[in-house]
Amino acid sequence: MKHIIFLFLILTQISFAQSDLDHSGFSEIRLGKSYNDLKKRITVVEAAPDYAWFAPMTIEYFMTETGEDSSAYYEMLETDRLIAESLNTKIIWCTFKKKQDANFFKFPIECAQLVFTDNKLIGMILVFDENDMTPETKAVILKQIEDVLGEPSCYYAATLEPQAFTCFWNENNTELLVSDAIAPEEAYGETLHITIGSY
Repeated sequence: MKHIIFLFLILTQISFAQSDLDHSGFSEIRLGKSYNDLKKRITVVEAAPDYAWFAPMTIEYFMTETGEDSSAYYEMLETDRLIAESLNTKIIWCTFKKKQDANFFKFPIECAQLVFTDNKLIGMILVFDENDMTPETKAVILKQIEDVLGEPSCYYAATLEPQAFTCFWNENNTELLVSDAIAPEEAYGETLHITIGSY
């Protein structure tokens, strides 16, 4: 009898977590929410893991790739900041305080980028700790999202092994995208990114 009750509790928790996801977000982290709506649920952080899509390129990488010096790097960062400010856009990196926000289908989110325009959340990127993201774990998360949102459209990096994948679901001018590419539309990466945004 104890085993049946335990199994029922697990299934209830999984179905609750799954039903909590849609194209606008998950738990209380949803497009359209204001910064004030979310500030009690997040902890703002100053740095993002270097494998997150939203992490800025390092100064060393910039100088190697462009051949320019450090002043050009800081000028690029300032230009990006001014562009965001002119568009009335606020971009923050954060972690989540509440367990139901911090875990996506039971896997912990390492860091997130939230993008607000006119104090309204218009997009987010979630990144998982690379140490947690085995190929099997990625497949489990993808399958769980598919169980909730239906069959996605997917594409794969054709010439690489293992193949990077990117799958997405669209509905009502919002898109949820899941990818293990190292950068959007590029080679295989070690972690998993989930982006949710309006267009």
